[in-house]
Amino acid sequence: MTPFHLVPLLLLLVRLGVWAARWLSSRTDPQGGAPVPRNVPQDSVMLAWLLGVLVAALGSLAVGGPLGLLVVVPAVLVLLEPSPIAERLIPRGPAWLVWWATRLSLVVWRRDRRGGADLMATRAAMAAGHVPAAPRVLGPITTGTVLSAGITAAARGDEVDGRALVATSGWFDAQPEPLSVVRQEWIAAEHAQRGAWDRIALEVPPTASSPRLRLLKATAERLLDLDDAPDAAVYEQLSRPFANHPEWRPLIDRARGARHRAAFVAPPLPEDPLARALEVHRRALLDPAWLDAAVEAWDDAPPPAAARERILEDLAAACVASRTFPDTAGGSVSAALVDHLQSALLTDLEAQTRALTSRRLAKHDLEPLAEAQELAWFVERFPLTEGSVAGAAALHRRQAFRICYAPLVDWSADLYNRRNQPYLFRATTRWLLAQAKLAGDTQAEAVLTQNLAVSAQYA
Repeated sequence: MTPFHLVPLLLLLVRLGVWAARWLSSRTDPQGGAPVPRNVPQDSVMLAWLLGVLVAALGSLAVGGPLGLLVVVPAVLVLLEPSPIAERLIPRGPAWLVWWATRLSLVVWRRDRRGGADLMATRAAMAAGHVPAAPRVLGPITTGTVLSAGITAAARGDEVDGRALVATSGWFDAQPEPLSVVRQEWIAAEHAQRGAWDRIALEVPPTASSPRLRLLKATAERLLDLDDAPDAAVYEQLSRPFANHPEWRPLIDRARGARHRAAFVAPPLPEDPLARALEVHRRALLDPAWLDAAVEAWDDAPPPAAARERILEDLAAACVASRTFPDTAGGSVSAALVDHLQSALLTDLEAQTRALTSRRLAKHDLEPLAEAQELAWFVERFPLTEGSVAGAAALHRRQAFRICYAPLVDWSADLYNRRNQPYLFRATTRWLLAQAKLAGDTQAEAVLTQNLAVSAQYA
């Protein structure tokens, strides 16, 4: 027997060890529902592989000596952690090979192997020039599959649902580092497409591990002419790996000439109050940073009766798109805008929660990905940002939370107890807990914290 004959035997032995470790690590609840882990080491699968490496090394020494080590051990080490190969295969490798290379990962993707495989296969397919179908989910849905579905939905033109699913993937417990990087890069790229460079400069951390994120942050700082923007030498170093990419070249050239140039000065506002309000309104529709100024301008110069409803609809749409909410400290227009938003958004929340409750009571189950889209609807459309905690905004947050709380708790409990979706249950609970804290509902906080403690084995 040569060392080469040991490879298939080794793979068979290690795979049997992996299956045995996974079988021992879970059992079925006798009352039904999700599997419940036993008290075994979390890395039992990895230990099975490491044992296989040891057996391979000893066998190769006994049969082939040093030559056996040179052949068998590198092959097994690659099989232990093939995810770097999957990354290298993008964009040249076939999606199915990327899927399997990620699925066999034992270290990098150990908390979400199947979801990570779906995500990496989606990236490979899109890099090759076509948009794949949404991943099919047969068991518990995980963060990688949700993120993959969001990216494919946005690529197909459904930007709202895509953005919602991408945001929802951040509420799952398992967050492998490559997955977090892909999500952050996607969000930053989406901001760049909309010209929201201030969001990139604020949200991307200076210590981002991704070269793309660091380049986007440096580009945003230079385009905004911030004081801490990198100088030309630092920016040249950051942009060098991407300088020959056609999609990056125009942006890099633009940012290279942006730093320390004369800052863009917007044209002065008209003196006439109505003309000023119209100009600020126009700017607010292009840039949400002008929303507060637009509301204040219309408070100072009430619009004509014929245009009032259209102006309120424009401002309301801009508030929803930017996830902001005005306070009622101003005049009649700001108060009318608050009423308009409350009526529309709270009505939507009530309708969605009623439909969710009716479907749950009728046991009209959806596919796991469609259930995740239910949570994504609330994550994307929940009307307030974390900073909106004063005045009417705080009242609106409390009202919205009261509408959502009980129906979403009951729905997520049904997912956990009957549908074997523990990870989606915990994502929903974690999102609700964050909203409860912002709404100041201490009783809901206690209930949701207890729910997370009960399901801690799936964290």
